[in-house]
Amino acid sequence: MVRQLPTLPAIPPIDLHGHDEMTKPTFRALWGSRHLRANAVPLAIIAAVMLTAAFLFLEYDVLMHFEERSPEVLLLEIEEALILAGILIGGLFIVWYRRSRAYRLELERRLKAETEARRALELALLDPLTGLANRRHFEEIFHAAAEPGLVTKHALILLDVDDFKPVNDVYGHPVGDEVLRVISMRLNNAVKQGDLVSRLGGDEFSVIVFEVETVERAMEVAERLMGIVREPIAASGKLLNVSASIGLTLFPDQGRSPAEIYARADEALYASKTKKHEHRPIYR
Repeated sequence: MVRQLPTLPAIPPIDLHGHDEMTKPTFRALWGSRHLRANAVPLAIIAAVMLTAAFLFLEYDVLMHFEERSPEVLLLEIEEALILAGILIGGLFIVWYRRSRAYRLELERRLKAETEARRALELALLDPLTGLANRRHFEEIFHAAAEPGLVTKHALILLDVDDFKPVNDVYGHPVGDEVLRVISMRLNNAVKQGDLVSRLGGDEFSVIVFEVETVERAMEVAERLMGIVREPIAASGKLLNVSASIGLTLFPDQGRSPAEIYARADEALYASKTKKHEHRPIYR
């Protein structure tokens, strides 16, 4: 089985409020002011309890001494009770509003921090044009899977789009970009879940097919990839035809470093490009 692949430590940890470790002193200062505001909530609750008690006391007093007091005094006490009730309701509304607003702002801060972290992760790992893994991500996964001592075989497939430059020269780079996106989608859909399709740059792609025990099985996958690239591509109202050259090898290999394994696949790719009219992958 393949070992646990390493994760990227490039993005600093982000706390609950969207601050990384570099901004902790500022965060602590902000937290202190929020802590003071948080302490105001129990005080508001205490004030509300006291107002409620005063309101109930006035009501009790009015009911118990209803016959002993003049209408003017009763009216005054009722007005006082109504004023206390209004203050109580208004205070509770203000507390509710402030807590709801603080919760909403906190939620917005969390969502913003998560969005920024996700965007940074995508920039670190993904090709912005195609959404595939970029060269950095490919190299980390490839080096981890090619460690000496692993038993399970995998296939490294390198793919170049043939005669792609004329597409950019004749139809423009927007059409060329659309062609690359279509090819990327086809490659990604043609491999099994868990395999890694990467764009290494320009019109160069790589595919790591995990758990491929035989050369014949790896060649089947490479031939399928070559075939789907040759299918016509509709881009900006035009129907274009491109092809691909493919070189591949199996790894890990005893005594060979990841650089040597990659070089062997690259040699196979070069051999395929020199015979691109044959439309067949080359294995080394």
